[in-house]
Order: sequence, then structure tokens, then C-alpha cells
Amino acid sequence: MKITLVFWFVVWVIVAFSFAGALQQAYAFDYYQTMGTYFSNSPTTCIMLPDPEFEPRTSAIHNATNSAIDEWQYKLQNATAGNWQIYRQVYDYEDHWDKTNYNYPQCHVFVNYIGETDSYLSKHGILGRASIDVKNNYYWLEIQTQIIHRSISISIGTNWNTSDSGIKTEEKSIPITDIENIIKHEYGHALGLEHFYCTDDRDDCSDDSIMYPHLDIFQNNTKTITERDINMLIRIYGNDGFGFPHPDIPEYCLVLKDKTC
Repeated sequence: MKITLVFWFVVWVIVAFSFAGALQQAYAFDYYQTMGTYFSNSPTTCIMLPDPEFEPRTSAIHNATNSAIDEWQYKLQNATAGNWQIYRQVYDYEDHWDKTNYNYPQCHVFVNYIGETDSYLSKHGILGRASIDVKNNYYWLEIQTQIIHRSISISIGTNWNTSDSGIKTEEKSIPITDIENIIKHEYGHALGLEHFYCTDDRDDCSDDSIMYPHLDIFQNNTKTITERDINMLIRIYGNDGFGFPHPDIPEYCLVLKDKTC
């Protein structure tokens, strides 16, 4: 994306969503951490559609983005009678490629897509990233849609000279199902959630929360926003949703047997 950000005199908090991997735990229990931020009014989300030269699945990605945001909105609305309305505006690539964030003062959340496989996110195995400009009060979400897939290639011949091995690389499109999962996760950051952390080796850690910080892709798995995610947002905003009054924002929530945040 060519929309640029101004870094001078701005405080940034950045969280990244990566491929499955190891994570050092800070607590002896499962716990949910928050960003310490919230929206005082219904946020406007600006969906900045990708460059079709690098990512031709524009319509499918648009639908996946709406579906991800819809799930957050509908589940919050079903949980309490508060104001959980999320407004949206959509911009085609040709309408925003030469603009900056200052051209969109109405936007509280920018959703951007990166189709280039030589991007920082792709090179470092990062599926998505959320940044917050605390001074100007907006979130900047980046979703990687194409990656370099690496695999070991072994060819066994009749003898040493006809056998070889090496690393095979190819560009691959991240499936739309996975892109929607990534958007759900990154949008949770915009709403004020950091990550849900598991302290043990359970196989279902990633099923406990959409905010679990790692994701196995190319598995055709649809991840859902869980009751734990919704309950944690209600702890941040209260039953009234976006607006005032709101409770003090907890820094984290320990998950015990009788407590699910």
C-alpha cells in the first residue's frame, strides 16, 4: 500500500500475528492481555482494497473483511443491548493509492492488504500486523495475502550424481478462509484486545480465542470469535458498548477454572 504514516512525535504500539511458533509465557495461568485502548464512539472502518496487480481477489477479500467485522459486531450485539455499531467505508485501489491517512480523517481503523511477496511481513512470516497512532487515535491494520512458501525438495536417483536436494520456493496465495481469520484477529486489536496466551501444551489453545497469536494456514480451518473474546471486550467497554461510561480497562485477565474472562 502506498498510503503513508507520519512517525514524528507519535507513540506507536505494534502487535503482529504470525505463523505457529513458540512463545515465552509471563504467567503461570492462561491469560488475556489488553491494549489499554478503546473507542468512545462507534468506529468507522476504512477498507482500502488491494492493488489488483498483486492481489486480483479483490471482491473475495472485500467480502471476507465484511464477514470478519460482521462477526465481531453481531456477537457483541447478541451479548448485550449496548451500542456495538461498526461503520464501514470502502475504497478501491485506484482511489487511495496516492493518498495518505490525512485524506481520511473520518477513519478510526484502516484495513490494508499486502499482496507483494517481497514485503517485510512476508519475509518474516508475519500474517498480519496492527499499529496504533495514539496521538491521532486510529488503528492501522496490515493483512498479508500472498507469501513465499518454502519446502524441501529431494530427488532420489540411481546414484550420487543423479540425486539432489534443496529448498524449493514458490509464491502462494493465502486462502480466503485464512485471510478472514487474520482479519478477525487484527480487528480484535483495533477493538482493544492484545493476545490470549496459553501456558501449557494443549492442542486446542488456538480454539480458545481468535486472539491466540499464532495460526496454521493452508489447513482450511475457519476460526471463530469465541465467548472469551466477547466477554473480554465487555470487560473493557461495559454492557453499554462504544461510549461512556466505561469501566477501568484491565491490563490483563488471568484465566482460572472458574473464570473465563
